Amino acid sequence: MKKAFIVSVCLILLATASAKLFTAVGHVPMLEQKDPVFFVLNRHLLIGVALIELVAMLLVVVLKNEIHRYAIIVLLGGNFMLYRAALAAAGGGASCPCLGNMVAWTHVNPNVVNFVLWGIAIYIFLGGCLALYMRNRQMRVKNYRAAPESISHVAT
Repeated sequence: MKKAFIVSVCLILLATASAKLFTAVGHVPMLEQKDPVFFVLNRHLLIGVALIELVAMLLVVVLKNEIHRYAIIVLLGGNFMLYRAALAAAGGGASCPCLGNMVAWTHVNPNVVNFVLWGIAIYIFLGGCLALYMRNRQMRVKNYRAAPESISHVAT
């Protein structure tokens, strides 16, 4: 189950980073507008976030320490949710450039895309939190079972 979660997060990050980079090299008017949260050009924001997503994906794949892997996932998911909340507060609503120009190509309602992107951010964040919790619980059980009999009585 943990491996499936890691793979799913990596595939999501690869897909969203690819959409951002593909859009960022284009000539869409939205790219020359400033983001209402970070006040930088959307083109620069797309490139920066795509690179962050790709680096995070790479780290999640290569790191051996599960806690570090899940911590990266939790931080990334939490930042996605914070950005989406700040965007909504700034009046951006469903106009997040998170997937670049892909929304225009697919002709999907922006509100549906907004809902799906919120779901993805929550999935990444809560999935990472749950994985960290399960890892911590697993280690506590393992340490409890490894404790000498005299110490385990004191702990209970």
